[in-house]
Amino acid sequence: MDLLDQLLHLLHFLAPAWAMALLWAVWARFWPQGLRTWARLGALGLGVLQGILGSLVLVAGLWWTGVDGKMQTYLGLITLQALCQWGFLRWA
Repeated sequence: MDLLDQLLHLLHFLAPAWAMALLWAVWARFWPQGLRTWARLGALGLGVLQGILGSLVLVAGLWWTGVDGKMQTYLGLITLQALCQWGFLRWA
């Protein structure tokens, strides 16, 4: 694989984490308690933090199972990001 193929492979590997991070950040904007969190961190802060956490989960899932795309990894991704979002909306 050349450099472009490797970069595209990495971007496709991380896409679920960053897509979910974007959805969580947009969702927080419309949640009643999310307005305080939104004002403090903003969409960029919420999205970046969720994206980094999600990326770490995907890498850990790849390391743990040895393959990409296992349902356990995606379950861990959704669970961690949902708990993080709950924490944002609860204590912000």
